[in-house]
Amino acid sequence: MRAGIHFILASIALTLQAGAAPATTPAANTAMEKPAPAKAIAPLRVAIDPDAPPFVYKSGEKLSGLEIEFAHGLGAALGRPLVFVETPTSNLIDALLADKADIIMSGYSVDRLRLVRVSFCHPYLRIGEMALCRRAELSIFANNANLQNVRVNMGVAAGTTGDMLAASQFSFAGRQTFPSYADAVKALLDKTVDLILADYPVAV
Repeated sequence: MRAGIHFILASIALTLQAGAAPATTPAANTAMEKPAPAKAIAPLRVAIDPDAPPFVYKSGEKLSGLEIEFAHGLGAALGRPLVFVETPTSNLIDALLADKADIIMSGYSVDRLRLVRVSFCHPYLRIGEMALCRRAELSIFANNANLQNVRVNMGVAAGTTGDMLAASQFSFAGRQTFPSYADAVKALLDKTVDLILADYPVAV
């Protein structure tokens, strides 16, 4: 709904007092002051990584996903237009702290290290991590009890929860970071890495 400003022009009739001589020249027109322009509403700048389906992803050039819908709802509730700031997951907090964005909405999971730098709202979803492997090698990694002791090359998207978990919990695995999940999946198919660790919804 657009807020409108209505200007009411009042006509003022000037009368001459009895016995007063009429003016010989017409009265000068008094210029009306122009109203001050309405102040532009600041956009809500939302930091996202478009490589995190089903939370955020691109269909062609169109942004889609759960967080995109949430962002539109939040923008409507605040009465502010949206601007999406696209950046890799590893740079989301930096973008926020550098005042390039007002909020992160990218399926961003709560992590103790992240809590040192930023605050989180209440989570709307609780998830775990999932490992992906090539179908032919499923039997090798099927036992979760032994998964943390595997001596393989593990691929992760840089800056994600999977990246932090791989660094802290998978001490025997070689950890290789990639700019995006798509790059990690390509490395898995090309047999550059043997496993990928990702948030459950993203992995699915």
